[in-house]
Amino acid sequence: MTTYIALTIGPIYKTFQNVRKTREVWAASYLFSYILRKIIEELLNNSIKHESFIVPYIDTDIFPRKKDRVVFDEDIAKGTGLFPDRCIIESGTGDYNKVENAVENVLKDIEVLIGGASFDYVKEYFRFCFIEKELPEAANVIEEMFRHLDTLELQNKTLSPANANNNDLFNFFRSINKHPFFKKFALNQDINKHNRFESVVEISTKELQGGTGLSKKNYKDLVNEFLWNANKDDDIDSDQKFIEALKESLPDQFKPYHKYIAIIKADGDKIGAAIKSMNGEIKALQAFSKSLYDWAIDTDKKVRSYGGVPIYIGGDDVLLFAPVAMGAKTVVDLIEDIDKSFELTVGKHKFIPKGSEIETAATLSYGISISYYKFPLSESINKVEELLKEAKNYSDERNSVCIRVLKHSGSELKSTITKKRDGAFQYLKEILDRLNDEKLNKEKSFLNSVMYKLRDNESILEIIGNKQERVENFIDNNFDDYNREFDKCNGNGKYLHTVKKLTPYAFNEADILINHSEPDEKKRRKSVTEQALNNIYSTLRISRFIKGIEDDK
Repeated sequence: MTTYIALTIGPIYKTFQNVRKTREVWAASYLFSYILRKIIEELLNNSIKHESFIVPYIDTDIFPRKKDRVVFDEDIAKGTGLFPDRCIIESGTGDYNKVENAVENVLKDIEVLIGGASFDYVKEYFRFCFIEKELPEAANVIEEMFRHLDTLELQNKTLSPANANNNDLFNFFRSINKHPFFKKFALNQDINKHNRFESVVEISTKELQGGTGLSKKNYKDLVNEFLWNANKDDDIDSDQKFIEALKESLPDQFKPYHKYIAIIKADGDKIGAAIKSMNGEIKALQAFSKSLYDWAIDTDKKVRSYGGVPIYIGGDDVLLFAPVAMGAKTVVDLIEDIDKSFELTVGKHKFIPKGSEIETAATLSYGISISYYKFPLSESINKVEELLKEAKNYSDERNSVCIRVLKHSGSELKSTITKKRDGAFQYLKEILDRLNDEKLNKEKSFLNSVMYKLRDNESILEIIGNKQERVENFIDNNFDDYNREFDKCNGNGKYLHTVKKLTPYAFNEADILINHSEPDEKKRRKSVTEQALNNIYSTLRISRFIKGIEDDK
């Protein structure tokens, strides 16, 4: 038998419900990561060894000894919340008291950090649940200890009347750009090279920051006029005026998607099954934790290289803000890069799930919310959580993406697609690549005609939609640009080749997903056709939007 301590911190959901700006989201998220990091430091400096930690992964490179104390290396993924909200350590005699003392000391640090808040308020607001349990050697340590934490988290904690209306914590979040905490821990700089978390419109228009000459000067001047008052060292937040002036100053470069921000949330699939397959072997669990850590560090680099802003990458969870496009690259390329990194790190831990004979590995599912800059940020973050759940529930294999564009007009484009090999995600990427053709990019009438032709022939597609040869005949008969020999096609014809592959795939996938227990086969076929066409139509329109072809009406 071995004894373990598990700890969780909160209230994360409640805190996120009350943040309104990008800087506040970062501050709220990073603070929780910072709290767990400080607890780990306290424990390491109180005789608990690095190798005692099972979750999260830590070692002497991450928490080296500097002079007389063990501290976190501040240069690792600076500004990104790397530490999740849970921790498990193998414990010995007296370690439970060490955890209690560590929590108390960190709460005192937070009191000083926030400034003005009483210790009573800090102790009431932040929730720490921890438990010590003895488990048999073959126990699934992570699953068992997390199950106990889940139970503890069900216990509601409310603020006393004296602290119910205290806003000190949220005032701290709101003023984070001017706080020493930000300057010390955040990597973020604006176009003026000031340590400052950029606003929604600065992130959404980041593609335009990379211009040279007049365009870059224009962009910088507009930031300083409408978003940042250098004299007062404060945010102005005149987003609408900034967008209008930017569009007027850079008419040839400004695209409809520059008024939209992409919020991306990812979560691991089959992580529990992967952990269960390790049969409680501590070294294997720690190796798995290290792979998650390695992936987090690499993902941080990839997101920043693209032009995005990572908020947290802890455990198997990711939350980030990103511009819709950066030159030829788009958010779709970004999640593919994140996926490849996951496959090379976490994905190398192969296992055979219970009841199966096929070896598999953990994957990632994504929610992507592309929202108009005026849409409330807290609602967009809530929405991306819903989109992620839809992606994870889309098929038994999970490994999916649910992407939604909420337009300025209130209309919505949404598509849920799988990332499995030769799946709809690959066709989405292929369509985006086709739209890089400058001539095709300008032919809105042709692109519109493809969608209209599919919609107008719904009854025919209901019969032939799942048969590629018959779909090809349909495309060949309806579009002059199509040539059955791909190499002889112009840009329009190559685009149609991808539509030809996407269409039967969407119909066959819908046929699998739509309930086969429906007694009325005609009714069921109608549902299959409707879902398939909706996914095709949404995929084509989302692709156009991402490439700046579709307007935001």
